[in-house]
Amino acid sequence: MQLTANGISIHYQIEGPEDAPVVLLSHSLAANTTMWDLQMPALTSHYRVIRYDTRGHGDTEAPDGEYTLDLLANDLFSLLDALELNQVHYIGLSMGGMIGQAAALHDASRFLSLSLCDTSSRIPPEGRSAWNDRITLARRDGMEALVPSTIDRWFSASFQAQRADEVDKVRQMIRSTAVNGFCGCAAAIRDLDLTDRLSTIGLPTRVRPSPLTKSFEIASRTPNWWSFPMHCISQILSKPTYSTPRSVGFLSARATDQTTR
Repeated sequence: MQLTANGISIHYQIEGPEDAPVVLLSHSLAANTTMWDLQMPALTSHYRVIRYDTRGHGDTEAPDGEYTLDLLANDLFSLLDALELNQVHYIGLSMGGMIGQAAALHDASRFLSLSLCDTSSRIPPEGRSAWNDRITLARRDGMEALVPSTIDRWFSASFQAQRADEVDKVRQMIRSTAVNGFCGCAAAIRDLDLTDRLSTIGLPTRVRPSPLTKSFEIASRTPNWWSFPMHCISQILSKPTYSTPRSVGFLSARATDQTTR
């Protein structure tokens, strides 16, 4: 489905019981709603699930120029407004986790809980050149040039060999990302600097760290947090039996909190 919000056409999908608590899923850079396919059976048995393509990804419009996390958060709020949703449980992976942090800092009242997976709250100055290099590479050579390094970050060599069919689907997802969208969102990630403000987020927050990110820094700054370690991107894309039950358990506990207050 498509709707116009915050000046662009946004693609979204809704599944699950109409009277169930609402969970919104926000994907990583160079991904789209299909990233969550393996998670859907478990989530939709308990929740009304909304997944959407971030600006510049999938079937959502991809304007030229650099984006900001505030812009991406405003896209999210505009989507919620268009769907007449006051509050949701939010699950964000990598870039989606960054958008969730920015949105919660702007208006935490729109969320019942946050689940921040394999994400960061700050890109240090010395790390920004790497993002500029990725932007330059994508604009010069297209998304195909980014496929090998992205796959190697997301999946171990053994998994790539054992589940080549699944990894090929992810390669195609990366290839299909609009260059404008990748570069716009990469600029937003490059400029990420939220760590010092996270202590103001009082929402129930589950932080799922991985060795590749600074997620533990988020946990240390967020007052009401839970954590368990995992390599989220690979497990969300390939191992729903590991990651999804933990998400359902956390969300169920937060739903109980809401009904007993």
